[in-house]
Amino acid sequence: MFRHVAILAVCCAFAASSSVAQTANATLTVNGMVISLQVAPLKQTYNSFWEFNGSQMGLRSEGNARSFYYTQPRDTLTELGVSSGQLQFDGQRMGSRYVGTSRVFTQNCGSFNYAVTGVVAPDDRSVTLVGWAPVLDAACAVVGKQELVNVYNLQ
Repeated sequence: MFRHVAILAVCCAFAASSSVAQTANATLTVNGMVISLQVAPLKQTYNSFWEFNGSQMGLRSEGNARSFYYTQPRDTLTELGVSSGQLQFDGQRMGSRYVGTSRVFTQNCGSFNYAVTGVVAPDDRSVTLVGWAPVLDAACAVVGKQELVNVYNLQ
């Protein structure tokens, strides 16, 4: 019996961790009885939750890859169209450093990417990223850059 429970757990864990919107199928035979399973994946799964500028973020980490997604954007961001599940940072962890791309959101021009680098605190409870975000005019043309410091704190 425990072997079948383990197979079921592996099937469900695979389906829940899948980032593709598809289902996982499995067929088990227990004491001559065939059991078919179809498990839909969760929309997003996160390894941990963080606070960033008044928004709740989910961190997905796989190997060295790191991605912060909004899980509960603050009100001013939802007014800009930012929604739960939207990517804010995508990059890599290299030792105690992060390197990647962050996004800045605007009212009329959508989102813009900019390069960031930063450090992980020695206790792994905060990540500080620094980069130069674009400054836009009313026609959405880049007219300058502004240094932004993004601090993510583990909840």
